[in-house]
Amino acid sequence: MFVFSRRKWPQIYHPESFRNEEVFKISEAEIINRCGLDTYLFLRYLQTLTKIFGPLAAVLLSVLIPVNLIGGVGPQGGVHGLDTLSWINVDPKKTARYWAHLCIALVVILWVCHIIGYEIRSYTKVRHRRLRSVERFRNACGTTVLVSDIPLECLKESHLRTLYGVFPGGVKAVSINRDFRPLMRKVQERERAIRTLESVETKLMVKIQNENRGGQDIQRSIESNRLESYTSPFNIQWLPPVPGLSRKVDTIGACRARLQGLDAENRRGQQSQSEFKEVPSAIVRFERPLGAFLASQSTLHTEPHKMTATLVEDPSQIIWENISLTWWERYVRRWILTGISIAIICGCTVPVAFTGLLSQLSYTATEFPWLSWVASLPPWFLSALQGALTPAILAATMITAPLILQKLVLAQGRTSRANAELALQDYYFWFLFLQVFLVISVSSSVATVLSSLKYNVRSFAGLLALNLPKAANYFLSYVVLQSFSVSAGTLLQVGRLAHFIAGPLLGNTARDVWERLKKPQVQWGMFFPVYTNLAVITIIYSVVIPLVLVVSVVAFVSF
Repeated sequence: MFVFSRRKWPQIYHPESFRNEEVFKISEAEIINRCGLDTYLFLRYLQTLTKIFGPLAAVLLSVLIPVNLIGGVGPQGGVHGLDTLSWINVDPKKTARYWAHLCIALVVILWVCHIIGYEIRSYTKVRHRRLRSVERFRNACGTTVLVSDIPLECLKESHLRTLYGVFPGGVKAVSINRDFRPLMRKVQERERAIRTLESVETKLMVKIQNENRGGQDIQRSIESNRLESYTSPFNIQWLPPVPGLSRKVDTIGACRARLQGLDAENRRGQQSQSEFKEVPSAIVRFERPLGAFLASQSTLHTEPHKMTATLVEDPSQIIWENISLTWWERYVRRWILTGISIAIICGCTVPVAFTGLLSQLSYTATEFPWLSWVASLPPWFLSALQGALTPAILAATMITAPLILQKLVLAQGRTSRANAELALQDYYFWFLFLQVFLVISVSSSVATVLSSLKYNVRSFAGLLALNLPKAANYFLSYVVLQSFSVSAGTLLQVGRLAHFIAGPLLGNTARDVWERLKKPQVQWGMFFPVYTNLAVITIIYSVVIPLVLVVSVVAFVSF
């Protein structure tokens, strides 16, 4: 499918592709220049994971596979398939073999810490080269700092010039921000009116073109195909049309009249910026990048949360809606929305745990008499419950929760999209770790544990230690599935391809076509946690079932 799609839609798959001979010769600097620093760091991250798991796979497979396999309990003890390669197969009478697992676990910890330390030092070197690069001297963004939460007594251009003039190179320009939210709302309203006008005129042109293939009068066709709509009552734009209070108007004429009024209002707002209220933040531009960097690392006020400086790498990365917030408004939002985010992360354990229990419904019904009615269900219905409904519930939870977390992070009051992406990365990782790893590990064996606890409650810890490693096969399958599905989906660009094919059904204006051809922005906050969760699962289960290391190496290489 990729081969077919690549040739049919080249604008999606290779708008800026490298030549074949350049793929393995391209330098790190060239990757940064062509693809950006974020892309380079992601590739470096995958390379780091390969460095971690490659040597570990060679060591653990050669040591632990013979320890687990030779002289194990085998099929006679109820261990079958890939479980014979894990420590479940170790004979309980040969507990001395667990010393090998302990020593290998220490080796894994030391090796992971060594590679992480090396990569942190390498990242520091990359950061220093970036700060000293010539591009930062030429680019205004490399010398610009956003200062938030400025006290009222310091909210003057002269005061800020004096305060930040001590840094190397001095200050080139200072601009105090204003609350342009009323103007931004009118700009957004103008954008909606433009899109409505473009859509209506495009439909009208297509309709006239289809009718005039027989040589009919174009002007007469335009008059006969006028599109009409109803106005909002009392000229309140967000109210829907109400019979008796709304009047019928020509859509194109109404949109054009509305655009003329909005253009005049926006022009007046841009020309009279002093009418807008000043907010406690400012943009400070330095003469040298070193001055901007030192200013972003310095504390210039005695009170906490005051005069917070952030480097502005890209103006589009500033969340302008949050500029006007004070520090206490920002922190109140952050605490409240963080609590809601934690509640969502923990609350999703209910449907995820339910899917784990539902997948073993037949076994659970045999252990608990009050579920005996399950045996009377039709076999096809029971199979659908355990096979089809389980992944459907899990998929809906995994898709919906990250989108809600993303909205909550943006509403927390952060002024930088980069900081918002980092916060989303933390939330999403803990969501994946809790739902995909912990809940699945416990819920997949909870039926067995509960049935055994009926006879001996004191054996709870031992039962968990015995049954949790049995989930190793599930996570081995999970890593295999992720390695091929994510890499294949990334190569095929499923989302962009579907949007490109189904796009004409959603909008067919020139703007819609251009947006479909535009390269999508990668949401790193939802991209990194998926691979980090795979890496964490691999590290945890590497000693339990060493075969997971081989699968992970193949997975990260294919990514």
